[in-house]
Amino acid sequence: VLISPNQNNRIPNIKDMEDYLIKTVRKAVKNWWVSLLIGIICIAFGVWCLATPLETFLALTMLFVAGFLVTGIFEIAFSISNRESLHGWGWTLAVGIVDVVFAIILMANPAIAPAVLSYFIIFWLMFQSFWGIGAAIDLSKYQNSSWGWLLAIAILGLILSGILLFQPIISGIMASYLLASIFIVYGVFRILLSIKLKSLNK
Repeated sequence: VLISPNQNNRIPNIKDMEDYLIKTVRKAVKNWWVSLLIGIICIAFGVWCLATPLETFLALTMLFVAGFLVTGIFEIAFSISNRESLHGWGWTLAVGIVDVVFAIILMANPAIAPAVLSYFIIFWLMFQSFWGIGAAIDLSKYQNSSWGWLLAIAILGLILSGILLFQPIISGIMASYLLASIFIVYGVFRILLSIKLKSLNK
C-alpha cells in the first residue's frame, strides 16, 4: 500500500524520529530543575529512612501485604478471563486465591506481618545464596577465574541468612537501610544530572 507523505497517518521516517528526539532532549534540558527537585526529595526520603528504620520497615511491610493482595486479584482476574484458552488456568486461579487469603490474614493480624516479611527476606537470601554456590561451581568447570569470589560471596550470604534466622528483626532493619541507600544514591545521581543539564541549557 502506497502512503502519501501528505497523509496524517504516514509512516514516520528517520528524520521524524530525530526531530522528536531533539525536542525531547531540549525539553529535558530546559526543565533541568525537575531533576534537581527529584534528587533533593529522594535524598530527604533516604535520610528519613536511615533515621527511622523501624517506621520504614513497617511501611515496607504494608507494601509487602498490599503486593500480595494486588497480585492475587490480578492472578484471579487473569485466570478467569483466560479459562477457555489457558489449559492451566486452575493453577493460576489457585495461586491467586492463596495470595489474596494470605494478604487478608496478614491484614487481620498486622502484628505478625513484620515477622513474615523478615522471614521472607531471609529465605529469599538463602535461596539466592544456594543458587550462587551452584552457579560458582558451574563456572569452575569452565576454568573461570572469578568463580572463587562468587563462591565466597554466596557462602557468606548463606551464613548471613542462617544467622538472621535467629535474629529476624535484623533483616527488616537491613532492608530499611538498603532502601535508604537506594534513595540516597538515586537522589545524588539526579542532582548531578540536573547540574549537567543546567550547563547544557546555558
